[in-house]
Amino acid sequence: MKKIIFLIALVVLTFGTSAQEFSSGLMEQILKQAKNENKIVLLKFYSDSCTYCKKLDREVFVPENINKLSRLAVLSNINVQSEEGKLLRKKYNIKGVPTVILLSGDGNEIDRIVGYEKKDDFLKELLCYIFDIGTLSRLNFKAEKEPSFELFYAIASKYYERGDSNKAFEFIKKAKAEKGITEKDKENLDLLEGEVLLKIEPERGIKILSSLIEKVDSDVSEIAFDELTRYFKIKEDYENLINTYKKLLNQKQSNPSFLNSYAWTMAEINKNLPEALEAAKKAVALSNEDPQILDTLAEVYYKLGDIQSAISTIEKAILKEPDDEYFKKQKEKFSEQNKKG
Repeated sequence: MKKIIFLIALVVLTFGTSAQEFSSGLMEQILKQAKNENKIVLLKFYSDSCTYCKKLDREVFVPENINKLSRLAVLSNINVQSEEGKLLRKKYNIKGVPTVILLSGDGNEIDRIVGYEKKDDFLKELLCYIFDIGTLSRLNFKAEKEPSFELFYAIASKYYERGDSNKAFEFIKKAKAEKGITEKDKENLDLLEGEVLLKIEPERGIKILSSLIEKVDSDVSEIAFDELTRYFKIKEDYENLINTYKKLLNQKQSNPSFLNSYAWTMAEINKNLPEALEAAKKAVALSNEDPQILDTLAEVYYKLGDIQSAISTIEKAILKEPDDEYFKKQKEKFSEQNKKG
């Protein structure tokens, strides 16, 4: 495998570097271009407020890499907040950003990378998928000949990412039937099962994920929490959403990311704003005034009607990241409200 990856990297690195960039064309045009040029399609889903989207752009999707990747793929940025982005987000079952999806020229999904990964890991995984290594079709083919827990789990995960919960559950059951499963494997499989069941049997899914959240020393606890709170937010079940946060709130008082998440979510649903303000202030202090957390604090001030504090706080974020367009839009929003009085 290492030799194959090295050869792939060598091929890509020898490409020319004529100027290329991400396309902003409509999907129909992008697929047509890919088919005409005998290329695949790379869709990068992002949002203006996504910290890890920006981090991925700074580390991975730099001009040099874009130039090289464009020899193999038609590249397209998809803002999930745009009108077309909302449609494509639903079509391709995008749960969060960043998400990168590879399609054939016919529009069939090859594979996807969900979330942020470090530069080398991301590029290695991306190149493998471009050259059809480790893709869902390949894993299915291998599992037919050499069934194993690892293959069944990987296949179930890929089906879940694509939104095919029934197919994912089928492979979860196959994985469960395998012998010699470690405790860590069981926890990871329970997590995946809980995520899948949220789609097809919500009560069972909620029960599984709730039990995993309580395992605070386990790696799966935080992921189970994220999945369950996302589910309650989508369903607008704010009572259970708040209760799920409060299960961990006392234990997470020194965790700026958790406090920031709580504060931002309360601002989004317009609940518990005084508590959200305290959480955001504490998160700002713990993070040494991280600009993204300053933005959360500014948003909470805005929801509380303290527009001057919202403006002064977002200005601090802009001083730290002067080129961030989202922060500038936030200041415009606050300033407009200030003019209205």
